Amino acid sequence: MIDYGFDISDYYKVRENLGGNAAFDKFLKECNNFGIKVFIDIVFNHISRDHIWFKKALQGDKKYIKYFYNFQITPQLLEKYTNDKAAWAVYLINNKKVSIPIVFPELVGELPHFYRALDNSYYYHTFYPSQIDLNWGNPEVFIEMAEILIFWSKKNLNFRLDAVPFMGKDFTNNNLENTSSTHLIIKALKKIVNTINPESVFLAEANVPINKISEYFGDLENKESELVYGFKIMENLWATIFLKNILYLKRIVKFIEVISRPSSWLTLLRTHDELSLDLHSNPEFKIFYDKLNINGLPFRNGLGVSGRTYSLLGNDKERFLMAYFLLTAIPGNPALLYGDEIGKKNDSAFMKKMTRSKIETINDENINDDTRDINRGVLSENELLKKRSVFIHSQISKIFNNRLKNKKVYTTLPIISEVSKGLILIKYKLNDKIICIYINLDENTKTLHINKNLNYKLTINKVSLIKASIIKFGKYGCLWSEEI
Repeated sequence: MIDYGFDISDYYKVRENLGGNAAFDKFLKECNNFGIKVFIDIVFNHISRDHIWFKKALQGDKKYIKYFYNFQITPQLLEKYTNDKAAWAVYLINNKKVSIPIVFPELVGELPHFYRALDNSYYYHTFYPSQIDLNWGNPEVFIEMAEILIFWSKKNLNFRLDAVPFMGKDFTNNNLENTSSTHLIIKALKKIVNTINPESVFLAEANVPINKISEYFGDLENKESELVYGFKIMENLWATIFLKNILYLKRIVKFIEVISRPSSWLTLLRTHDELSLDLHSNPEFKIFYDKLNINGLPFRNGLGVSGRTYSLLGNDKERFLMAYFLLTAIPGNPALLYGDEIGKKNDSAFMKKMTRSKIETINDENINDDTRDINRGVLSENELLKKRSVFIHSQISKIFNNRLKNKKVYTTLPIISEVSKGLILIKYKLNDKIICIYINLDENTKTLHINKNLNYKLTINKVSLIKASIIKFGKYGCLWSEEI
């Protein structure tokens, strides 16, 4: 639990404080009764230092030493630096300079990517020093992980593939991310899983450049992932909200056009991690990134900001609901982040509790807060019953139910236009049906003169018809309508 459960010590067991495997099986049965499909995280890239494989490696077992990237000689760190894209460490590997991004710059030691173990050798890690990377160049690792997937596939589960770009590293050629081996591995595992459960879905967490992302979908002959996180879509949604410029929504449509196969994006406003924006490729993001930091906490030395969606939007319930209305107004598969269904705020107390737990677990008082913990934690019964929570839950339910009822509409691409400053129109045409979605990105009231009849299907925040041809949009008002 140094990394909130992403440091796995046993792939076959659910933690006892969650009820163990028996409770999980009961949970799956209940979900099945409600027609709910369940995804679980499968962490391919790394394991906890407490895993039996690593313990055996430390005992000198040559079979298990080969499960990892083991270096007998101290890796030579040439320098560390930070630019507007990431923090970096430069090493001399195979007599070549290699620059490797430091994922957690505030949470690693003197050698950011190498853990010096008790056997005095060094083991490579992408993330925390307590998470040792697996060597997928070793066929034994593939077999082990295939067996793990088979075990869980028999329970009719779907899988979120955690940090998959880091699999399949090639240290010989100093190629440590997005390798061709990574895609071969995913395709092979996909075939194995679908042999057991043809309906099982892979969701790839791959925050990589847009020209690389389509590879994670695979192709019709060799599928990889039916769903891929739309990180670039997420970035441009936040840009739309803060900069009020339809250019960013039009970019989203172009991203969606790229995927012309029976796969799709998972679209979302936040993940369980920090909110990262690619400041390097789009310096305009810096304009509102500083505003986000005011309502959250910095992560990755300021390259990311932690916080729940509601808090990052200034605890403004109208703006928060508008943001989710906007999310569900674009194509893709919209996701609701745990806690957002009631507008949960940042939880600093939970972060401090987690930090204390980590300190006690590994007996190290130097552990820093993982600021991502403010957007994690449990939902208490008191939180669920608050008047604000009940209201937000009712509105979020309306937004997502409307999306589900009209899901065929979103199989087409929309036309996006600006009606007036801050008031946008997202228009869909499906057969003879025309859908007009109006969103006021502004806190100021907007008045719209229309020359057509609209059938109001859903309004969020204050939207009212003044006269037969005039609509008034209040603060962050939203309208989902159908032309009559």
